[in-house]
Amino acid sequence: MTDDLISRFVMLPSPARRRPRTKQEAVSQIMESEQRVIGQLPRAQVDVLWDKVLGARDGIDDATARTISPVTGEAQPTAEETVAALKDNMLKEFALRRRVIEACLSAADVAAMFGASRQTPHDRFRAGTLLAIKDRGQLRFPLWQFDPQAADGVVEGLDRVLAALPITQPLGRVLWFMTPKPQLQGRAPIQVLQDGDVDRVVAEAQAVYAK
Repeated sequence: MTDDLISRFVMLPSPARRRPRTKQEAVSQIMESEQRVIGQLPRAQVDVLWDKVLGARDGIDDATARTISPVTGEAQPTAEETVAALKDNMLKEFALRRRVIEACLSAADVAAMFGASRQTPHDRFRAGTLLAIKDRGQLRFPLWQFDPQAADGVVEGLDRVLAALPITQPLGRVLWFMTPKPQLQGRAPIQVLQDGDVDRVVAEAQAVYAK
């Protein structure tokens, strides 16, 4: 099972795939694999996965060799340090993902709340009027986007912001709404949206990649 996971998510060298020739190329492959791993592996398999990654570097470069930056003149992280940092970041992302999911509703919960069929939350997610992330094959809907006082049960203007937000990765979209922004006086977009300032949040969403 582990070897299958490695083949699918980490792109380790195999007869069908070119082995990385440099430390930088190996690290690049690891970084590219990280987003595919997030949300697809049980946490218990992460350490096994990364042990395989570390072992796969044999013959590329000395894992403990330290190079000097031609720009700054300072010592650069070793391959081992770089992979350790990537692993640490991945585990933090898993922990953050779990915290987000703990504050979510299931599709069945949302359907019951709306008094609608179980297909309704899925349809609204695909239509871009609800936020959701997938967990163990099921959609989970952040609780803070719902408003029983709103006409359709969702925070006013959410659909406009979702349409304007260029971030496509589901967890990234959820985290954008939850993260305080200096441009919003330290408030998170969802807080500003809940206060009714829809245009301001739409403008912030449109400016995501313009900064």
